[in-house]
Amino acid sequence: MAIGLFLYSFLMERIVIQETDPAVLEVLDISLTEAGFEVHATDHCAPDFLDIIAAKQPHLVVLDFKLSGKEAIEVCNQIKQRFPHLPIIAVSCNYNINQDYERHGFDDYIRKPFDLDLLVKILRKHIPKV
Repeated sequence: MAIGLFLYSFLMERIVIQETDPAVLEVLDISLTEAGFEVHATDHCAPDFLDIIAAKQPHLVVLDFKLSGKEAIEVCNQIKQRFPHLPIIAVSCNYNINQDYERHGFDDYIRKPFDLDLLVKILRKHIPKV
């Protein structure tokens, strides 16, 4: 039984979510866990954020573009330098995110408020088959 749970956990699609709004973070955490993802959720991008990514070894990162734009871009660049093949999805209420995300190193985006089914589709599109 323990081996089965270990294998199930190992095969789950792991994601790290950073979202500054606690209510949105909670909805994402609960909804994506129910959708079958193993979720590590955080409301900050502290200096240890890259260490969290290294420890959790996610298949994908969801990053709040609201970090103030420039900071989110810097964090995205830091992630891409250390983990070049790790997909990063920007979540933003920025109307121009569809024009900006790729230029700043993000692999995709979803605009807030978002449809959870669409978010799951976008995540699965970018997660390598495990």
